[in-house]
Amino acid sequence: MPLKLLYITYIDTQDVALSGSSVRALKMLEAFRSCGCEVMLLDGWNRKDKLRERDERVKALLMRLQTERPDACYCELPSGPLFCKRDITLLQELKRQGIPLALFYGDAYWRFPAFRDVEGTRDRRNLPAFLKDSLIYWMQRYDWRVYRKTTTRIYFPSASMAELFDAPAWGVSFPGTSPLVLEPPAARPVGATPTGIYVGGASPRYGTPLLLESFERANAEGNRANLILVCPEERWAQLPEKTRRLEGQPWLQRRTAYGAEQLAPLYQQADFACLPLRRNIYNDFAMAIKLFEYLSYHKPILATDCKEMAAFVASEDIGIVRKDTVESYADGIRQIAGDAQLRANLAARCAIVSEQNSWKARAQAILDDFADHCSS
Repeated sequence: MPLKLLYITYIDTQDVALSGSSVRALKMLEAFRSCGCEVMLLDGWNRKDKLRERDERVKALLMRLQTERPDACYCELPSGPLFCKRDITLLQELKRQGIPLALFYGDAYWRFPAFRDVEGTRDRRNLPAFLKDSLIYWMQRYDWRVYRKTTTRIYFPSASMAELFDAPAWGVSFPGTSPLVLEPPAARPVGATPTGIYVGGASPRYGTPLLLESFERANAEGNRANLILVCPEERWAQLPEKTRRLEGQPWLQRRTAYGAEQLAPLYQQADFACLPLRRNIYNDFAMAIKLFEYLSYHKPILATDCKEMAAFVASEDIGIVRKDTVESYADGIRQIAGDAQLRANLAARCAIVSEQNSWKARAQAILDDFADHCSS
């Protein structure tokens, strides 16, 4: 018989997924189903404006659990605290019934004030923001204590992040890749300028100024590499003027696109992908979903030396790593753009590594852990 899995997520699975956490929640749901699980689904937004609707869904599930028992439960936690307190009651009920419960815990922003978008909230003149930030912090701290008491295993995006928490039993679950039917790369005219692509948010923390200034330096002595920059229009408008002035450069093509249908033609034009995250304590233990999207399209990756992502890129031989400085990253652009054989070798590795790191493989690893737990 197939395993009956209660799958808890804090998004509405019928809505369009835009954030990384939403994408992961949807992909893991699809992956568990593709592994043959019979899925009992609890979804619904973890938002204050959807609180009543979420509460009703959790209440209905609690009633269902009185007569129907899943074999195990897997939960993709939200970014931020649980606003519906009945969700905590649910986790406690699963513990009471002895149902194995595994959580994916991907949000550690509350541990680092500098990355919670609350810079300046400790200024007494900004009291409302300070109080809101303090409330969120204590809510998430309380939620963490609940997770520790109710779960069988907690999964983190990386081992470095796991080290920050005192989880009783833990594992690592990287993002995954999606199997894609890719057309053969379009034939490039002889002497065509190699093209890099970046897809994601635009901000100094994401490395957008570093990326553009590095391409500017790499092209200082002639057009050596083009860049397709895909980001939301509103994010671009918030960048410093010094960065936005580069939009007129002949090597830069700025686009706005969402979803595989719009992104696939842009990836088809690219010879390599850029991951220019700036180093900091948070980015050192993060594993960007975008890295695995690049893998899905078999694009060699030019990454900065953020600890966990750099280690993955280097160990799997799917790209090259440079420091998060303009001089070093520009050198990486020149190297990967100037060596067609290197790009071909890296792209071949990307295809192999993509197959090994699918979302289905992530789901199966968690199911294997459930099986080990139940047999022990």
